[in-house]
Amino acid sequence: MRTKPESKNPGWGFYGTMGELAEAGWVIAIDRISDRTGEDFDAVGSFLDSKSGRHFADEVRGRVSRGVGLALAIEQIADRWMAFPMSRATRVREGFPAGVPYLTCFVVQAAMDAEDCS
Repeated sequence: MRTKPESKNPGWGFYGTMGELAEAGWVIAIDRISDRTGEDFDAVGSFLDSKSGRHFADEVRGRVSRGVGLALAIEQIADRWMAFPMSRATRVREGFPAGVPYLTCFVVQAAMDAEDCS
């Protein structure tokens, strides 16, 4: 069994945005995003701790506030971000290659940023 990382940014990012749903949501999000992107738990944890993780959490909370269960909301947003069409401007600005899913790009970028900071 792989060990899931703890949030290194509990006041902000996904964890801080999720509030009372943070603990349960963190575990579910690590699993679902790792499954969707093929990236390891540490990379996904870095993504969730990032500004993009906060935006991901905003969308999850929006679904939960409309009555969608937490696990389903996370799955829906992960699927939405995987299928989200990335604009050429975003690809150029962020340096993302064409054809790589939106969510995967942001997970990999967050992992690289976290590596640069250590």
